[in-house]
Amino acid sequence: MSNETTSLHEVAADYIDADDDIKDLENQLKEAKAHKKSVEDTLFSAMLDQGAPSVEVYISGSKNKAKIYPVSRLYARRDPAVEVEQFCAQMIEAGYGDLVKQSVNTNSLSAIVRELAEAAGVRDEGSTAILARMPDAMRGVIKISTEPVLSIKRS
Repeated sequence: MSNETTSLHEVAADYIDADDDIKDLENQLKEAKAHKKSVEDTLFSAMLDQGAPSVEVYISGSKNKAKIYPVSRLYARRDPAVEVEQFCAQMIEAGYGDLVKQSVNTNSLSAIVRELAEAAGVRDEGSTAILARMPDAMRGVIKISTEPVLSIKRS
């Protein structure tokens, strides 16, 4: 094997290692969040049982303290039983029209364009060829770009 081939294989192996590192870190983060939630539930229950409005503890390995206390976060969203159009109209009527925005999910739009490009047989021919095969109504209102990325197929 030539030095170029060896170097290419080394870089490819390093790429796979980096991909594995990301997956490992994502799993560690998921586990840490699950652990935090479990501890939070236990601590919350203990604070309620003991009538403690807060708990003050020293931060591990430091002279600094942290105070833990319960708070209530409020979240709001559209009631799923209400149609989007009705919801938007009522928000506008209530004076909150600045919150109402018409939008399209870009991931969904990209998926539709990929499907149309594949059906037209132009998936890998570049954005100009893909755009030329889109329905007339879409041509003037969407931008298509491509990004070269690497994909790993494990065996």
